[in-house]
Amino acid sequence: MGPTRDARCLACDDTTCAFRPLVIQRRAVGPKDILIQIKFCGVCASDLWTARSGQSVGCRTAFPFVPGHEIAGVVAAVGADVEAFAVGDRVGVGCLVDSCQACGACDARDEHRCPGQVMTYASPDRHGRCGGSTPQTAGGYADRVVVQERFAIAIPAALPLEAAGPLMCAGTTAYAPLKRYGAGEGTRVGVVGLGGVGAMAVKLAKALGCEVTAISRSKRKAAAACKKFGADRAAVLGEAAALDLVIDTVPVAHDLAAVRALLEPARGKLVLLGVHPQSFAANYVDKLLGGTAPVTMSWIGGTACTREVVDLCARRKIAPEIEVVPVSELPAVLEAIDAGNDAGRRYVLDLATLPRARALRAPAFSPAGAKKYDAIGAAQLLKPFFSLLYAANPAVVSGVAQIVFGLVVLLGARAAKALRGE
Repeated sequence: MGPTRDARCLACDDTTCAFRPLVIQRRAVGPKDILIQIKFCGVCASDLWTARSGQSVGCRTAFPFVPGHEIAGVVAAVGADVEAFAVGDRVGVGCLVDSCQACGACDARDEHRCPGQVMTYASPDRHGRCGGSTPQTAGGYADRVVVQERFAIAIPAALPLEAAGPLMCAGTTAYAPLKRYGAGEGTRVGVVGLGGVGAMAVKLAKALGCEVTAISRSKRKAAAACKKFGADRAAVLGEAAALDLVIDTVPVAHDLAAVRALLEPARGKLVLLGVHPQSFAANYVDKLLGGTAPVTMSWIGGTACTREVVDLCARRKIAPEIEVVPVSELPAVLEAIDAGNDAGRRYVLDLATLPRARALRAPAFSPAGAKKYDAIGAAQLLKPFFSLLYAANPAVVSGVAQIVFGLVVLLGARAAKALRGE
């Protein structure tokens, strides 16, 4: 008889984010699967955004919704064909649990670029390998999960287990653009937004040998980040700093002109990590211009990137700023994240407290910030798209404007002729 498929979890039933205990069914352990007894799970801003917006990646969020993609635990069972793990191994799971496993991106272990990717939560089971009793994939606010071994990340003994989960998301999200743009010895890197992801970006950039500038609207906050996270200098938004690479982790739309002023004018690159219309628009503009735009977007990383950053953190003894909390504190954690997480830490749920969980109150979110959870549609992308495109290449926008103007004149002339009966 195989291991039980029951999993105790925390789920919410709507966008109020009032979580309650729920028992779900995980799939049976297949030949290439491992069963993980989850010990800790980080709480990510994406968990909150997916619940409150009712929107996941490419689809609507299906309720009941179980978040959690910063998973750390211990292998409890393995399938017959598993090669990389044994019972008792420490493992983590990040943002992905499946992909097509046949395209070039998958071959390179860049599964986050695969068109058939399957997210750890709120994602359709596109390939029939991730199913369970919930309508979409269910994440790590739970006591157990079943995943394919290729999507599990070995956690070295040098990393505290409670600190490893946030590396699966915050760590790889901060590391991916540093790696992509070749950050290393002497690279001048700035970090805007000094919350949990920003703190990791500062630490990782320093570990790679970069000259790191902590950037904020407040000089005091930037200076505090230098002392706490190890940045070399502090700067205020709008200053001219001639940076080669700026990692912008601000999770809502903001003044990008002030951030771009920090770049080295000829070749500086601004990378947006937040989930908002500006970041999606920047991604489309950069693709349109063949990767030459000064502003672009980065997302998560694949399994190769995640393994690399976990190993780097183990070697260099780098850990995220964390606070381990019982599951009963989840409403307060979501409120702190909603307010901007000025503490710069990642909150980590202690899943040993899950058996004592009761229905939790709905968090008291700020009404003023509700707009940042609006579903992102095409109409919202138009203004930032053309703004970023014009800033990157005015000639393209001018050409498009001339074409549109010409079409309007042509259609107007035809309409006038029709009215005159010509």
